Amino acid sequence: KMFPVQQYFLEDACKQLGWQPPERASKKGKSNEHEIDYKLIENLVAMILEGPKNSRHNAILVFLPGMGEIMRAKNQLRNSHRINPQDLFIVPLHSTLTPSEQSMVYRHAPKGTTKVILSTNIAETSITVDDVTFIIDAGRVKELMYDTEKGIAMLKETFISRASAKQRMGRAGRVAPGVCWHLFSSGKFEHMAKFQSPEILRVPLEMLCLKVKA
Repeated sequence: KMFPVQQYFLEDACKQLGWQPPERASKKGKSNEHEIDYKLIENLVAMILEGPKNSRHNAILVFLPGMGEIMRAKNQLRNSHRINPQDLFIVPLHSTLTPSEQSMVYRHAPKGTTKVILSTNIAETSITVDDVTFIIDAGRVKELMYDTEKGIAMLKETFISRASAKQRMGRAGRVAPGVCWHLFSSGKFEHMAKFQSPEILRVPLEMLCLKVKA
């Protein structure tokens, strides 16, 4: 990170937007932070678009856990009553895209539009986009984990670590001062793991050996 990035958490975003998230009660009767609020993502994008005109050429990078969530966020933005879809240049980014499809992320948005990159954690370290100055971080990732009940390894959604949250935030400060909104509370951030668990602790050792041998 070369430039300063202003960091905001869920409670800050709600205050800025005057937004009251819908109650999603957990079993204990408390608000459930495990569900992604796509309406909140839409409202943050709209707030950025309604900001200073000189910031409209800067790209927005939204971190989401997987392809399904990327498609849902894309549909949310396309069907928005607050945003004109023609004002957006939406670019999905995930590992199953071909190299030529992934290269779309480096294209600058057509005149009069704002680029919105909807990405998995591939944009956390593997790819640097030079026009990103806004980050919206859903705070989730899909990791390969061993399901002891089913006896198989499965992709499971989990919260990211504090290290990953800081890494994601830093993607906004590569070429200019940036802004990052984390869609989890500051209290949740303090209780997150410092680092992600290494794969060797999440899946059977023989599975890793087969992957290395392959």
